Amino acid sequence: MVLGVGQCSWPRAEIPQDIHERTVIMALDEDFNVIGQDTLRLHMDQDSWGRTDRRVRAGDDDAAIKFDDAKLLMHHGRVFVTFRNLAYPHKIQLLNPLALDIQPNGPGQVDLRARVEASKTVEVCCGGNIGFMSPPGGDPDVIYALVWITPMQITKIHLSTGVSEVHLDLPEDQQGATQPKAGDTAIHGTSGNLPYISETNEFIGLAHIHRPTNRKRSKYALHGHHYTHLYFAVSADVLADPNGKPWEERLRMGNEFTFPSLAWAAALPGAAASAPDYAVEDSEIIQYAGGLSLHVGAGRESSTVLVSYGVNDCESAVYSMSLEEVLATGLSGVEHDSLLAPLSSRLQ
Repeated sequence: MVLGVGQCSWPRAEIPQDIHERTVIMALDEDFNVIGQDTLRLHMDQDSWGRTDRRVRAGDDDAAIKFDDAKLLMHHGRVFVTFRNLAYPHKIQLLNPLALDIQPNGPGQVDLRARVEASKTVEVCCGGNIGFMSPPGGDPDVIYALVWITPMQITKIHLSTGVSEVHLDLPEDQQGATQPKAGDTAIHGTSGNLPYISETNEFIGLAHIHRPTNRKRSKYALHGHHYTHLYFAVSADVLADPNGKPWEERLRMGNEFTFPSLAWAAALPGAAASAPDYAVEDSEIIQYAGGLSLHVGAGRESSTVLVSYGVNDCESAVYSMSLEEVLATGLSGVEHDSLLAPLSSRLQ
């Protein structure tokens, strides 16, 4: 969770300049109660960290920097965090193993210490909201980054050296583009973790679209707004052989959806009687689902997909659904140069 400047007090004349933004790692119990937390810090085990004039220097040990858009993922039993920071160019996403020290501290509580080491930072180019795929039984030193969804671009990353190589490149006419597009709409990755589904031999993820496509300040929000999400699935065969399948068998995408608003959900049951304003299901204009995990059960119906998301950049929520429900969201094959027609009407 990133704390600091959000959109909770919108509208406002200007953004305060004296707010220190920081990122907090929390430990939760099975009922999502916080049982421990710590500010995530950068451990400086080298002379400098970064490639811009905002780089962190030696001496700023255990600096409480902002890990922007921080998302957790699992790779061969290790927890990683992917994020962005102004010490690096905007199109560089960073990946670090997360060093956690968790000790019991009385009934139902833990002492938590969270750090990342500067020397283990891996740079992933070039995009935002990059998702990561960890093939089952694969090399622990190798992870794959889904840089762009459609058109699809995948990078193979060697964690020990930080060396990246293009595994599946964009079409020739879009190589080097800062924002590849399929048709007139840009679709953005959202979840940092792309869990593997053994039943379908796919990696599943969440993507989002926001309208309008720019992130300019408006009467609605400081940044992007009117988000919709959709599930997508990438065939694991693409990692073994990037050109072994036709495009429509490499990627499947589902229908767009929004999460029920927290106010509407809180009014259930009997929303119409107890809260007339929420008699009709609605959604907040800003919903950003960065967390995605799969809890495997005996089958699709008993396997649970857990989504954590931000609401209006100032609250957090968790939504769960069965894997069967996720796979029933209309997933269908997508060609590399096309995008499923957006279901949401244009914002007037």
